[in-house]
Amino acid sequence: MVEVAGAKIVAHWLSFGPPLMLAAVIAAGLLGIDSATLGAIELGLLIGTPGLAALAVADTLGIDAVSASAALAQWEPTPGRMRLIDGAHDTTIIDDTYNSSPVASLAGLEALRSLKTRTRKIALLGDMLELGKESKEAHREVGERAADVATMLITVGFRARAMGEAALDAGMPDSKIREYEQGEASRAAAELKLELKKHDIILIKGSQGMRMEHAVKVLMAHPEQAGALLVRQDEEWKGR
Repeated sequence: MVEVAGAKIVAHWLSFGPPLMLAAVIAAGLLGIDSATLGAIELGLLIGTPGLAALAVADTLGIDAVSASAALAQWEPTPGRMRLIDGAHDTTIIDDTYNSSPVASLAGLEALRSLKTRTRKIALLGDMLELGKESKEAHREVGERAADVATMLITVGFRARAMGEAALDAGMPDSKIREYEQGEASRAAAELKLELKKHDIILIKGSQGMRMEHAVKVLMAHPEQAGALLVRQDEEWKGR
């Protein structure tokens, strides 16, 4: 934070991986935010860094960090955007099904990495669409990261098969990789549901056209709440 011509300018940058986490911790320290408060408002990197940006803006407006962080703790992500949803059998779903891209998928996996569980971390990922000639390499990069983060990788769509191939090459056991065709998000979720373990965490993500919210609905503890919690629940989308 610097002053130019009497005005405060708050600098905020975004990248992924350990450097970002270090930046977040440093920023929290500069703003006087203790680690407990930081942990309370953070979900991996996606929510943590915008949260810190919001706190920095609050600081420039003269709002103390305790009040600002208390207000921020009440914020809920919009449907399909890194929203935590109770899953069947006492599991947790990270619903990031609004859309997908290579950068967003990697960030989602880093969020999955940051959450602690005594059991498994599962990535249920659909195709990332409209990537052109970069598609295969982008899907492979995500698959390689998934092998480093997740216990199990489940893919939906023929493009996402490259994720499974890369995960296998990166050392994930073949028995922990499953592949489904486009349009089989619900089937993939239904088969996973049969073997969920208490405290499993499932990241679900894919491009809009893959309709990965169908998988979230299958795995929700309370599917009757889908209309209020999930993306694309209006009648027009349901008819597609």
